[in-house]
Order: sequence, then C-alpha cells, then structure tokens
Amino acid sequence: MEHETKSSTRTGSDRKDFRSHLYDHRFLILVVVSGIIIRLWNVGWGLPFLYEEAIPLRFGMKLWPSLSPSVDFHFFVYPAFSYYLQLFVQYLHFCAGFITGSYESLAEFITLFESDPSAFTMVARCTTILFDAGIIVMSYIVLDRYYNRTSALIAAVFICFNVLHVRQSHLVNVDTILTFFSVVTLYCLYRLSETPSTRSYVMCGIAIGLAAASKYNGGILVLALIAAHYLSTKSFREGFRSAGLYRLAAGGAAAAIVFLLFNPLIIPHFTEFLEKFRNTETHMEAGHLGLDPSTSTIAYYFLESLPASLEIPIAIVALLASVWLAATRDKKYYLLLLIPAIYLVMLASWKMRADRYILPAIPFLLMIAAVGITRSLEMLTLHIGSKWKAGITAPVPTKPYAVGILVVLLLIPSVRAITEYHRITGLPDTRTTAMEWIERNVKPGSAIATGPFGIE
Repeated sequence: MEHETKSSTRTGSDRKDFRSHLYDHRFLILVVVSGIIIRLWNVGWGLPFLYEEAIPLRFGMKLWPSLSPSVDFHFFVYPAFSYYLQLFVQYLHFCAGFITGSYESLAEFITLFESDPSAFTMVARCTTILFDAGIIVMSYIVLDRYYNRTSALIAAVFICFNVLHVRQSHLVNVDTILTFFSVVTLYCLYRLSETPSTRSYVMCGIAIGLAAASKYNGGILVLALIAAHYLSTKSFREGFRSAGLYRLAAGGAAAAIVFLLFNPLIIPHFTEFLEKFRNTETHMEAGHLGLDPSTSTIAYYFLESLPASLEIPIAIVALLASVWLAATRDKKYYLLLLIPAIYLVMLASWKMRADRYILPAIPFLLMIAAVGITRSLEMLTLHIGSKWKAGITAPVPTKPYAVGILVVLLLIPSVRAITEYHRITGLPDTRTTAMEWIERNVKPGSAIATGPFGIE
C-alpha cells in the first residue's frame, strides 16, 4: 500500500513537471506550430506533376526491389542518407495505406508513383518540413542553454519567418537535412567546450558524420571540430598533448564511421566514387552555362542572396552583431561564428552558386542576430538605468516590450516576402500551362526538347 502511494505521488509529480515544462516553453511550441503551418501552406504546389529535382525521393523509390531490380546503387551525386530516409518514410507511407485500404498491394503502391506521385511527394515534402521545424527547436535549445531565453526565442521566430527556410521546406532536398545536422553539431560543440571528454568528441563526430551523409559539404564541419578542440584548451600546446589528440581522433573516427555506415558502397566502388565526386567538385568550382560572369560569387552571396534570404534589416543586424561578437574575444561567441564562417568561405571558392547552397549558414546568422539584439538591449537598459539612479528623469524601457517591438519591425520585410512567395506559388505553374498549350496547339508526332525535370 505504501509502495502504491509512493508510485502515485511520483506519477502526479511527473505529470506536474511535464505540464510545467510545457508551460515554460509554450512560446516555442507556438512558434514551431506557426512555422509548420506556414510551411504546409501550398506544400502541394505543381502536383500532380513533379517538377522539382526531388532526387532523394526519385532515387529512394528506386530502392524498392520490385520497382527497379537493376538500379545503379552507387549513385554518388549525393550521399545516400537522404535516399534511405525517403525509402523508410515511403515504407511507413505504404504500411499506413495498406492498413487503411488505400493500397491493396506493393505493386499497386509502386505503380501509382509512376502514374501520380502526388501522395508520395506530399509525404516527402512533409519530411523536409519536419527537419526544418527541428532546426527551429535545435536553435532554440542551443541559445536557451548557452546564452539566454530571450535570444533563443528571437532566433526561433526569425527562423520561423525566414523566406529561404520556407521555400526550401517546399522541396524534397538535402540542404534542409544538412542544415539540421549542422545546428546539432553546434550544440555538440558547446557540450564539448563544457566537458571536453571522449564522449563529447564522439557525439560531435556523429553529428558531423550525419551532416556529411546528408550532403558532402557537411564534411567541412570537421574544421569546426578541430577549431573547437583548440578553443576548449588553455593553449595550443595543451591541444597537442596526447590525451587531447586522442579525443580529437575519436571524434574524427566517429564522423567517418557514421558517414560510411550510410554510404557502404563507397568502399567497394571507391574509384568510381572518387571520379564522380571529382566531377561534382569540378562542376561546383567551374559553374555552368547561364551564370552571370559580371558578378563574382562573393558579390552574389553578400550583395544578392544574403540580403534576399535574410531581408536587409536582419542582414544588417547579423553583420553588425558578427563584428561585435568577434571583437569581444569570447570563446563562446567564436563557436557561434565558426560554422557560418566556414560555410561562407567554402561557397566563396565556387563559381557555381544558388540560394539553397547558403541555407546551412542562415540559422547561424539568425542566431547571431538574436544574440546581438539581446546584448544590445541589455546594455542599453543598464545604461539608462544607471542614469535613472543618478537622478536623470528618463524612463527605463520595459525589456520584453522593447524586444517584441524591435523583432516585429525587423520581421515586416520577411513576412512580406513569405506572403509574396505563397501568392506566386499558389498560381498555376507555368510548366503546366505550357503543357496544356502544347497539347492544344502542337501537332501529334512533333519533337519537343525538355530538360531533365519538367513536363514530359
């Protein structure tokens, strides 16, 4: 009887703690739900025609044995994590449909993908949305734990209403997954800076391995691990000691193992992998026909892509905050600046350019902007407060209201950009209109040239 009473008390306490935890993070829950709703809006664009590349979905479906028994399993343009992820997600899709009677057999399920990929594409795009929601949550967790609750909430709101995040959430891509694991890597790097144990290094390695398994670019995060290793030591000499190098090697080994775990065919087909990887690398470095030769890659990203992706007010705040935080010489801020700096330097070395390439840097820049805003208002409040105590009759601003007003003002261009994006996305797709015109006006038997993804 006494045991039952204790169990009942503990259960009641657990429920109270859970409700209290939800209440503490109620604003985050509201932001995440709002972000998901914004991203679900027009998520069915273009359907029933699959106009986007959607390579993870297309290749993931080919992994079903009965669909393509002779499939080339060593398709090394992207790492295989996203293919296996889509295979797993579509397996859950089939199981749910089979249980509810939507699909009578696996053959019907696979045949339907060829004739009408609408349901498959919606499931795949919703998977991207979940990863993007995960970016909001992980960014909040990082700043809430290592900075303060206010900056965490600001960053979550900024990411929620970022137009590039919304646009990429409407695609079956690898960039959103890479971005998610990049933010997870930042969290692990902070854990490493707190407790530089072998376990911390291994956790960092696992996060980096998952990022690289999502997109090869993620492998560059190894540089962030090395930098964090030396930032966590008192001197460079201490970083070269055997114990520190052992932990660093353990982190690198964990990254390599996780990457190969999701890309096992690289080992038996290493020569072919290197050839295709070098071809992709050459393509990124040389660019392709249609790029504006009068605009450099650096100018494109810093004068066009970043202002459009962040919107000019937030871009200015992020830039000023980056300079300010770097000038503080605080190692905690160096970790936050590290990953976007690495990505931006890498992108600047390519001639190939696209807005989606910069996505992995965006949440970090928004976090930097959030920390900068919070610190600025804290300093302003302290400054005005000191004048008040000195007898100068000036009211001290109420911090929550000041933060809220500032964030709303900064978000106005972002909300406008998202609204315009959804307005355009909600219009009939021009490729569908072109197909309908062709069917009405072009004589049967005529030859039509098309790209690899588009109308058939």
